[in-house]
Amino acid sequence: MDGVTHINVYSNGKTTLGQLLSNFAHTPFIGGHHKFESVEGWWYWYCTGKQHDHLKHLYGYMAKKEGKKYKRTHLITPDTLFQVYCAKIDSNPYLREMLIKSTLPFTHYYAYGTKIVKTKFEWTGSLWNAVRTHYQHNL
Repeated sequence: MDGVTHINVYSNGKTTLGQLLSNFAHTPFIGGHHKFESVEGWWYWYCTGKQHDHLKHLYGYMAKKEGKKYKRTHLITPDTLFQVYCAKIDSNPYLREMLIKSTLPFTHYYAYGTKIVKTKFEWTGSLWNAVRTHYQHNL
């Protein structure tokens, strides 16, 4: 029911919006004084102590694969990630417009054919719901 009753924020989701909101998506943004090609690249750059700058240039599975090579030294808070999601939206006007116009609730799960697999990252959908509310109320 992805795209009918909800939007799955997932790189292989059925909606363009869900795919683009995914951390894997190649959606360049400026965060602080740094340019990132994806939230996934930012995630591993941040978690590994902001010392592996090549991670800023990666997106998709390559960002995850490369990032997992390094020890995680920092935790990401929901507030920090909210700010990063907003930076992503601010840097991508088309995505911002799609987000603001959307009405279906966001969620996150993996879909393998007809098999649905919940993940420990289900909170991603709730966070995107909060980001959308923020933008809709601050037009």
